[in-house]
Amino acid sequence: MSAALRWKKPIANRWLANLISVFGGIVYLLQSWIYAKTQSSLLDEGAYLYKGYLFAIGKYWPYQDYGPWTNHMPLSFLIPGYTQVLLGPGLRTGRYLAIFLGLLTILGLWVIIRRMGGYWWAALAVWAMVLNPAVVKLYSLANTQSLIACMLVWVLVLTLGGDRPLWQVLLGSGLAGVMLVTRVNLFPVLILLLLYIYWEYGWRIGLYSTLSGAIPVVIVHAVYWPGILKIWAHWIPKALTPFLDPWRYPDGAIPSWNPSPTLATRLLSFFQGFRFHFVALIGTIGVLLLWPGKHRWKSKSHFRTVIFLASLFYLLVIMHMWASLGKSYCVFCYPVYLSFFISLGLILIVVAFVDWKGNVPFWRQVLVAVIILILAAGIGYGASPEVGDDLMPLLSIKVPRIRSLQVLPGSVELGGLLQNYFGLTAERYEPIARTLLPGLVGLFIGLLIILIAVLIFRWFARRDGSSRPQLGLIALVLFLVMGYIFTPTVILGGGYNTYDCGGD
Repeated sequence: MSAALRWKKPIANRWLANLISVFGGIVYLLQSWIYAKTQSSLLDEGAYLYKGYLFAIGKYWPYQDYGPWTNHMPLSFLIPGYTQVLLGPGLRTGRYLAIFLGLLTILGLWVIIRRMGGYWWAALAVWAMVLNPAVVKLYSLANTQSLIACMLVWVLVLTLGGDRPLWQVLLGSGLAGVMLVTRVNLFPVLILLLLYIYWEYGWRIGLYSTLSGAIPVVIVHAVYWPGILKIWAHWIPKALTPFLDPWRYPDGAIPSWNPSPTLATRLLSFFQGFRFHFVALIGTIGVLLLWPGKHRWKSKSHFRTVIFLASLFYLLVIMHMWASLGKSYCVFCYPVYLSFFISLGLILIVVAFVDWKGNVPFWRQVLVAVIILILAAGIGYGASPEVGDDLMPLLSIKVPRIRSLQVLPGSVELGGLLQNYFGLTAERYEPIARTLLPGLVGLFIGLLIILIAVLIFRWFARRDGSSRPQLGLIALVLFLVMGYIFTPTVILGGGYNTYDCGGD
């Protein structure tokens, strides 16, 4: 009887994990359907849909003179264009396509994480997406985020692990090539993927994969040559490619959209990236902070997979951070850009977690604490537009009167004390308070997390002093788990409301 129970228990756990994952998919579908109906339309959606439809019916040709401005790779327009030819033109078709692609992304994420980490990790990853309103909203719009996210996940499904059949590796390489001619900002995917395949599968499969990935790239460039060079001229530095000058904007041309964001604006967008993609970004920081030693990896294949995922994820983050925060064209696009590849971060966390190093040097533990405090305060600052007004009553709290570091009789409101101390007028004081107060509350929460981690660490020390996890690991995991739980709140992913609209 006991042997039968031991045999059935893993099966029961597997079915429970799968049931939770399926329920997550249903919740995602319901959310995505609602968000597709209740978010207002934006310029980019109309551009992809209308231009794509004109291209698909042959009214215009991508990159033609005096035609619609083709500012991206052709498939970013043609895929929604031909979808409208089949199902009817309009925003409704585009958003239904986005819902379908979002579901395929969730499915692909479940498939690869179940294979790489197990059924419960797959369920957790699915719900990391489902619990994040920011991601679900972004994937419910008729932009290219949902299209690219879907392609990327299935590229990884087909190629990762070192044990994929040849036909899957070739199909994944070809899909990576299709990604490149859909959005050029994801071109590192094809390059690093091919390097990984050569490293993991050997030169023969690597050569076949190179040919498979090159086919869609060569075909699309041949069909739309030479106009497609405008895209590369915009991306590659002028000093490196003077031969692309005929396809660049004329010298001295000034774009009509030329904002001048401040440092405070850039910081706000930077920390909004952590708010709207908390689990993936914090988890991947943990991958770096708890990087294991040379001989602690589960296997060579596992090591190669982590190196590939980490290199690709960090490179894409740096590229898109520079494209948004480093320039002035679209500073608040940074959190939106991350949604192209944020599922890559979730996969990296799961694959690398089994090799996380709990026994890290003291300086790394200090660094963990400092990063938690900075990010907690920064996330609070990033949430100031949503919660700043709600926290203003805290300034009415009565505090002791202080003068020359001496406590005086009576009390005064905290806001009045700070206003007098810094010599601010009411007109200057209130906007500053609305911005900085959420950051101070976030800093307090960060300190509270570290305090709880210390208490847990001491509890482990009393239980078993020889095998207790270190304080840095406890603090980081606690920070990550709390963020996972509170992702739907206005502080994190629930605060994304850029296109919310009350109507249909």
